[in-house]
Amino acid sequence: GKHISGARPDGLQLCKGGATITMTVAKSDVDVEKEVGEATKNGIPVIIYFTADYCGPCKLVAKELQRLDLVRKAKPVKILTVDSQSSGSLATRLGISALPTLLFVGTAGPSEPVIRTQGVVSKQMIADILDNKLHFAGTDLTRSKRLF
Repeated sequence: GKHISGARPDGLQLCKGGATITMTVAKSDVDVEKEVGEATKNGIPVIIYFTADYCGPCKLVAKELQRLDLVRKAKPVKILTVDSQSSGSLATRLGISALPTLLFVGTAGPSEPVIRTQGVVSKQMIADILDNKLHFAGTDLTRSKRLF
């Protein structure tokens, strides 16, 4: 599949200096679990971004994710891009029914409920979720469920 602009499979640092935003294209369910585990173990929140080539609104969300550093200076976050066409099993297992969908995994890790947004969201809203709900425990924006 194609990558969102600005994302590479090996992880692209989007911010100069602080390397605060890491965007990675997840190739498999195992990849997602490994990346989420490593990041949260190091106290870095994760956004799992479900997208597809045919999804117009997804391209808008990709731009907002890439501009996140404009509103969250020097605060680390890992963004995992999942192509829902090539990783359909993960999308199904996590109940992804619309694109784009963002799953926010807090620093407490995947055992805590995640926050889910569907549709186009602004970089400011993404930053607000990250900054105000880093642990996310007990928070329910639409429907919280455990990740793995």
